[in-house]
This record gives sequence, C-alpha cells and structure tokens, in this order.
Amino acid sequence: MAWWVKRPVLSLILLLFIVFGGIFSYISFPVNIFPRLSFPVFNIITHYPGVSPRNMELMVTNPIESAMLSIQGVRRVSSSSAEGFSQITVEFGWGTSHQEARALVLTALSKAEHQLPGGVKPVLEDIGSAMQEMMGISLIIHGISPQKARIFAEKSLVPGLQALKGVARISVIGGQEPAFMVEMEPQAMARYCTSLQGILGAVRDNNLLSNGGFMERFHRDFFIRGINLTSSIKELRHIIVKNPGHNPVTLSMVAQVYEGTEPKRYVARADGRDAVILTIIKQRRASTLAVSRRVRAFLKKASLPPGLEMKTWYDQAELIGMAAHTVRTNLLIGGLMAALVLFYFLRNLMATLLVFVSIPLSMMLALIFMKWWGLSLNLMTLNGLTVALGMLVDNAIVVMENIFQHREHGEEISASVVQGTREMVIPILTSTLTTVIVFLPLAFFHGPAGLFFRPFGMTVALTLMASFVIASTLVPGLAPRAIKEMKEPPSLPLLRRFMKLNAKALSKTMRHPGKILAGAFVALLILLGGLALLNSFAFLPPVDEGAMLISLVMPPGTSLRETAQMGERVEGMLRKDPNVTTTYLRIGSAEGTFQVEPANEGEIVAKLKPQGKRKARIEEIIDRWRRRLAKIKGVLFFINQPTSEKMEESFSGLPALFGLTIMGPKEDKLLDLANKAEQLMSQTPGITGVNNPYKIKVPEINITLRRDKASFYGVDGKSFSQTVEALYGIVPARLTKEQVTIPIWVRYPPEFRRTLGAIENLPLVKKDGTMVPLSTIARIQEGEAPPMITHINGTRQVTLTADVGGNIFSTARKVEQRVKRILPRGYRAMVIGQYRDLVNTGLVFLISLIAAVILVYLILVVQFQETKIPIVIMATVPLSFIGALVGLLVTRESVDVSAMVGVLMLVGTVVNNAIVLVDTVKRYKEAGMELTMALQEATRSRTRPILMTTLTTVLALLPAAINHGPGSEIQRPLAVVVIGGLFLSTLLTLNVVPAFYYMLSKGKKG
Repeated sequence: MAWWVKRPVLSLILLLFIVFGGIFSYISFPVNIFPRLSFPVFNIITHYPGVSPRNMELMVTNPIESAMLSIQGVRRVSSSSAEGFSQITVEFGWGTSHQEARALVLTALSKAEHQLPGGVKPVLEDIGSAMQEMMGISLIIHGISPQKARIFAEKSLVPGLQALKGVARISVIGGQEPAFMVEMEPQAMARYCTSLQGILGAVRDNNLLSNGGFMERFHRDFFIRGINLTSSIKELRHIIVKNPGHNPVTLSMVAQVYEGTEPKRYVARADGRDAVILTIIKQRRASTLAVSRRVRAFLKKASLPPGLEMKTWYDQAELIGMAAHTVRTNLLIGGLMAALVLFYFLRNLMATLLVFVSIPLSMMLALIFMKWWGLSLNLMTLNGLTVALGMLVDNAIVVMENIFQHREHGEEISASVVQGTREMVIPILTSTLTTVIVFLPLAFFHGPAGLFFRPFGMTVALTLMASFVIASTLVPGLAPRAIKEMKEPPSLPLLRRFMKLNAKALSKTMRHPGKILAGAFVALLILLGGLALLNSFAFLPPVDEGAMLISLVMPPGTSLRETAQMGERVEGMLRKDPNVTTTYLRIGSAEGTFQVEPANEGEIVAKLKPQGKRKARIEEIIDRWRRRLAKIKGVLFFINQPTSEKMEESFSGLPALFGLTIMGPKEDKLLDLANKAEQLMSQTPGITGVNNPYKIKVPEINITLRRDKASFYGVDGKSFSQTVEALYGIVPARLTKEQVTIPIWVRYPPEFRRTLGAIENLPLVKKDGTMVPLSTIARIQEGEAPPMITHINGTRQVTLTADVGGNIFSTARKVEQRVKRILPRGYRAMVIGQYRDLVNTGLVFLISLIAAVILVYLILVVQFQETKIPIVIMATVPLSFIGALVGLLVTRESVDVSAMVGVLMLVGTVVNNAIVLVDTVKRYKEAGMELTMALQEATRSRTRPILMTTLTTVLALLPAAINHGPGSEIQRPLAVVVIGGLFLSTLLTLNVVPAFYYMLSKGKKG
C-alpha cells in the first residue's frame, strides 16, 4: 500500500485508462429495451384461410403436433386450431440450448410438411423474437388505390429497409395484392361440358417452363428453354380448356376472367382509413437504437407517392430513449444528493470531490467489465447501474473516513493514508463480496425471471467490484492531496446529538437484547400478513410504454365485416381522446405472419403523447378506457401495452395473469365442464371478467360425400373436394408481371356462397361427361362447432381466463379446489398463466434467499475465523426485512420480481455496516479494551461512516423510488425495498448488533 501511495503517477495512469476504456465501452454498447431473450420455446403458425377449426385440427395441427411430440427433450406441446389458422407451441426444458432446440423443431417440421395440404406453409417463430418487433409504421391511404399502396410498400420501401444493417425482416399487411380472377359460370360449363378439373388443369398446364437441354452451334452451347407462361389477362382468356375439334373452348367462354385482388380474411387500418402496415423486426444481437436511427433516416429520404401519409405507431427506441433519460436524471440527482451528504460529514472540498469522483470512475470501470462480459445496455442493466449508485461510494467513504480518523489523531499524512487504507481493505472486500455473492443464486433462476434479472445482478455485482478497485487504489493514491489542508475534525452538531441519543438507546438494548429480537420477529410476521392482504402481486412491473393495446373479442362466428365495424367504432372513440396521437387497427390475421386472431377478434394500438405532454399516467388512461369500453355489450375488451403483451404471451403463452385449464378426452364433455367452471369462477370472491371462449359455438355447413351415390354417378373424391374448395378459391398457378408475382384464382362467383340452395346446385361432371348437382352425391347440413380446439401434449383441453383482485394465491387455490370437485374420472384441471410463473419464481426466490444467507454467512466465517460473530452480523438481515415490508406497505408497490431482487440485495447490503462495526470491536478487544467499552467505543467511532454510507445509498436511490418517468417502474419496487430495509437496519445496527454481540459473548464466557 505504501508503495502505491508513493507513486501517484500510477494512479493517474489508471485513471486515464478507466476514463477512456469506459467511454469506448459506452459508445460501442448495443442498446435494447430488454436483455437478449433466448427462450427454448417456439411457435409454429400456419394460416389456411377459410378453413374451419375442425378441419384445421385434422389437416394441419395433428400432423405437425405428432411430429413435435416425437422430439426428445420436449417438455410440453400445446396447440390451438381456429378458423383459418393453427398455432403449435413447443416448449423445451429451461437450460436447453436455443440453437439446438430450434434445429430439432425445424427437422421435425420438415418431415411433417409433406402431410399438409398443398400450398400450406407453416412459419416458425422464436418466442424471444416477438421482442425483436421494434417498430410499426402505417402508410395511410388518402387518394391512392390500395393495390398501388401495397406495391409501393413492397417494391420501394421493403427492399431498402431490408438492406439496412441490423434489420432481420419486414412484415407487410394491408392494402390490396393483385390477382387474376377466374370466376366460373356453371351454366356455360354445362353447355360446353367443361369441368372444374379441366379448367384447373388448363390454367396449370399453360403456366409452365420447360427445358430442352442444349444445342451445340458455332462452337457454343445454346440452352433450350420452353416458355409457356401467361403474362396478361388477354392471354389468360385465350387459354384452351377443351379442344373437341374445330371449335376449341377457351377460358373466357366458361368463366369471367378479370384483374382483381386477392381475397383476404383481415382488415388493416390506421387513423380511421385503410392503410398498409409495416412491422420491422430487428436481428437478435442488433442495437435497437442504432437500427431505429437507420430506419428513420431511410424513411425520411423516401419519396411517398401522392395520396400516402406515413406515421409511426410503435417504436421501442422511443421507450428506450425516455427510460434512459429517466435513468440519467436519477443518476444525476442521486449523485448530487450523495455529494451533499459527503460534504456535510467531511467538510473538506477536495476529499468530497475525491469520494464523489469514485462514482463515475466506478461506473466507467463497470462498463469495461460489462463489455468484456458480453452484456448490453437495456432497461435491466441501466437500472442495475442506478441501484448500485448509492453503494458505489460506500467503500470509498469507509476508506476515506478511516484515513480522516488517523489524521485527526495527529498522524502524518502518508502514514494516515497507508494505515487507514490497510485497516479497511479486508472489511470493505468482505462487505463487497457479501453484496455480490447474493446475486450468485440469480444465475440459477430458470425461466423469464432468470433471463431478465441475471443481467441486472451481474451489472450490480460488476459495478460494486469496480467500486472496490477504485476505493483500494485510486482513493488512497490521490488521498494525500485531499487531506493536505485538514487541521481539525469538523464540528457536526446534528451528528453529536444523534450519537448522544444513540448512546442512551444502546445502554437500554444491551440490557434486553432477547426481548428486542423477539419483538422484531413478531413484527415481521404481522407485516408479512398485511402485505399478503393489502398489496397486489405481479410478475414484472408494468412499464409506461406510451401506447395502449386494446384487444377486442366478439362472439365466435361473428363475421369479419361485423368485427371490423366494431373495431372502427372503438378506433373512432380513441381518436377523439386528446392523449392519443395515432391509431392502428387490425381485425383477423394475415397469411405469412405470426398473427393468430380469427375473424371475430382484433387489436387496436393507440399511441399516446409523450409522458411529459399528457396529464394522466398510463395506468389512469387504461383504467378510464377499461370502464368506458365495459359499457359496450356483447364484446370483450382486454387492455394492455404492446411490449408488455409480447412479454406476457412469451413467458406464459397466455395474455392474462390467471387462467384455468381443464384436460380430458371428450370434446362435448370438456365444453360442458368449461361452462360449469365459468359459473364456479364467477361465484368466487375476487374473480371478475371470466372469459369462456368455448361458450358460443360457431355455425358451419357440413358437406359429406355419399360414396354410394358418387360411385353410381361416376364422381371421384378429388372432383368433390376441389368443388368444395373452389367455393373459396383455388390457385393452380402464379405468373410474374413487371416483377410482381400474381396468383391466378379459380373459384365460383360469390352468389354460390350466399345460400344453401346455391351450394346444393354446384355442378359436378359425371362419367358420361354430363353434369350432376352437388346435392345428388353429398349430404349438406348445417351444424355447430367449437370456435377453437386446443390440445396439451396431444390431449384436448379448454382454458378459461379471468381478472383476479386481492390475494391471487388464495383465490387460485379456492378455484382449483372448487373445480376439481366437478371433474369426472379421466379429467383434470390446473391453474396456468403468469400466476404459475409468479408461483414458480417465488419458490426459486425463496431457495435463492436461503442460499444467499448461507453464502454470506460462510464469507463472514472465513473472515472472522469463528461461527458466533457472523451470527451477530446476520441478525441485521431479518431486521432489514421489517423496513422493506413497511416500505412496500406504505407505497403500495406491487410484490413482483423487482421487489424480490431488492430483498436479495438487502441480504448482502445491510451486513456491510455490521461487518465494519464488528471488525472494529474485534480490533479494540485485541488491543486490550474491555468488552463493554469496546462495544461502546466501536459504535461511537463507526457512527459517522455508517450514517454516511446509509444516507448516500438512501438518498442516491430516492429519485428511483419516487420518479414515475418511463422505465422507472422496474426499479421503483426494488428501490423502495432497499431504502426501507437499509434505513431501519442502520438504526438497529447501531443498537441491536452491539447488544446481540454482548449477549453471545456473555453466554460464551458463561
């Protein structure tokens, strides 16, 4: 130490290295909203427009589901089959390699694809990739055709955006896609004895490329191509369907052939008008801020055609920017408040500056460590830096204050620095390790909690280790200049008064330590009971994203047009809200996307004004709209925020805190049990808004082939199936025109889909070439079907969701017990949703808390070389929990993962003051001082540094605890817990720890 103090140039070199290394690390960090999420969970989404839930289950879901269930290591496979889409979720055990799991899913999927209907293509979605949807842009159509708007987006914007560094994919929906329509005329087909199969074959056969090899000519090879492609409506009309001789039948003679648009089962609008919607998905490792800047720069230069207006309805970069501003504000205010505390106690400007400078230096060194460790800047790591702020100066304060004490006793400057630092290096190293070690259990947090809070814990740990490096090197290296002008101890009247009161309190606590500990234990139990009754529970705190996402669900079977009208009504109401700047509406799902809503469901995103420009917080706005939309009868509304919903569905697969799943073999029995469970849940106190999606069945028309009749008339099964498919449309070929791929749709005119009579009269070709109505060879009946068919591991199930108020744990237990009473043999029920994640996280947290206490205790045993003294220090831990619970009860912050991590932090933080205090007692005893005197003198001498470290930490965290800016929601529960626990434990440390030490020492002597 003396060697380092005598070489201040080394301190300067280290200082410059930290500054430049920190700056370089900061500017090269990727910046995202959350840590990189690599879940071993995947969605396989398949769109098949116009297909009923039962057909989706049989034709699409079952083949893929069977393939997924055969994968070794799969924990659970769940599926949903609804009108027009199938979704299969494959979950591997946590800890499985994401890349390996993805490869296994892709291999199994490739084997299942050949069992799917022609033209049906599943898409694979990584659950974590939902968080990579970083920006949503709407091209609002004013005076341009929807078809031209779509072509402009796909041909002018998408290629340029796709080429930008960091962009993975662009999803485009809305507008109109061009198509060549062939609408058959059954009467003309009968007149010319032309069949549907003949038309499909003619279109297919006249859109082919053929190869004739090559011809050697003039010493060169000429490749021979056969070009049989249709390039225009005119050519399509002249395709020969049947050629009986001199009078060939062309396509225009048996069908209406015209340029149209592809049929679609969704609606996309923005600000009350038709729109083309672009969703930008970034690459997994790319920086959201950097990609957003590139996208905005590209769009700014883009020249829009007349009649298009561009607006952004979602941008993660805006939330990151606002959250970063909140963090910077908290850091600045917290740092200044810590500096004021330092100056009050030290009354030495140079010493205050030296200790204060340790804050940015520790953070810069921490950034170097974080860069080396592979972390990124996101809400979790930024909040980790904020939380660590108050503790950064603790080590520097302890070292500097001890140097001051030696100087106050008249020692020479160099000796004061060397001796003062040497005495404190081991205690501050131990106190740092006790704080860092409590985050070790976070490495074993499985699931979402681990993915989110592991980077947070690593950030805090690395930052505190950096503060130890600064306190043990730069502070003593530069301290001689800081204490050079010091002549006498500062006069602190408030400190003297506090120490006098504390001395009186100490004398009383030393007489009754057992009673005080017993009272603290009783208080802890009472507060835990109050917390369970009064505070809400959640998985993650909601972040104010500056946007609302309103999901609307109409009764199953509601038409797309009817649902769209309801969506437009709500969108119109939102546009009148002065807090709303733009809206985006989508009803149903587009092919080739990860959207999985049927025609009776949709979502509306309402972007709000920035937080500083609106009068109400997001919670108030959501509550107001929840009450307002509840007045609309016959529609279910769920209000969330865009990123929050993505997180919640990614974590639990259910966009709700609470859900009940019933599993069993028979469909009818399950639907009956779902209705009974709905009644039981509605009658349970604390449960509202029960959603039973199986309550109303969807109507369907079943056309069943009568094989005896079909055989008699010579109609084969393929002709029957194609006739039914042609009601919606069949695409036998595609052509390319001006670099745009255009499908050719062959279908019956719309009037054949309006009445049962029209369907009954659809013509089929008999074996003699004449026509027979469909009703002759098929049974046509109206029926009903469930709106959705869901499986878990191949077993049918139904899931009901609900809102839960009050104590969610007791409510969930009551529901589970009540429902189990009505279940017959072979059926079982379980609670799912984020509630299940919350329970599992709570169990993991409890184990982590016990592990953290044991680890801290073992470190203390190693330092003090005995087992009883560490028990004295560990007594501060349950005492700190009292302050934490009081903080949560007073502020009514929710009990979530953030608060749990705050409790973990307390285990390692509150022992720091006790470590230094007990170490001082030990040194005084070794110097020959009597026990009682050693305790009193150690308490007196360590009061100032203990108060300094506590006040700097508390005041540095105070902005995080009271700030309601964007991004503050995640750190606020943690800050409240740490402030409450640290504040109370400090007061008790100066009294209970000496008293408990005295009690154990007396017992040891006895």
